[in-house]
Amino acid sequence: MPVKVLVVDDEESIRDALREFLTGEGGYDVILAEDGFKALEAFKAQAPDLVFMDVKMPGMDGIEVFRRMRLLRPGVKVVLITGLPDEDTFDRALIVSEDVVEGFIPKPFKPADLRKCLESVAAGDRHTAFQLTPTQLDALGRLATAATGATSARDRCTSWASPSRHAAPSTAPQAAA
Repeated sequence: MPVKVLVVDDEESIRDALREFLTGEGGYDVILAEDGFKALEAFKAQAPDLVFMDVKMPGMDGIEVFRRMRLLRPGVKVVLITGLPDEDTFDRALIVSEDVVEGFIPKPFKPADLRKCLESVAAGDRHTAFQLTPTQLDALGRLATAATGATSARDRCTSWASPSRHAAPSTAPQAAA
């Protein structure tokens, strides 16, 4: 059964590019929405597994749509797409829920960025294509720890900003603690 992906962006070219990429990767059933209101309608009717959503849109911005989606279905996976990969955008996303988004991708994006993001989200990890500040990492770690109760959550979230995040896993045996 294909994975349902809802793509929400007010720019038709971005929606089309994401649709082409996802259908080209195979295994994805792509649903498109041009604004936050239509996104919520599609979200309720289609129950997507993953949402790629623009942050800045007329009417209802992506942060508000994200907040409402999490109220409807707390476990939905959301990747925010933004032309403004700044601290304010990230901080607003952290505030909307005790859960955190699965990823941030800045515009313009490359197919390799999308592929890495899909691989990370499929593996249960989080992905960002821009550097987080120490304050943001601390906030993200506190939220992840509160949401999961795991003491290692901050370490997992800190790995978002690690340049070696997508390196091949080590095959060396782990030393006993």
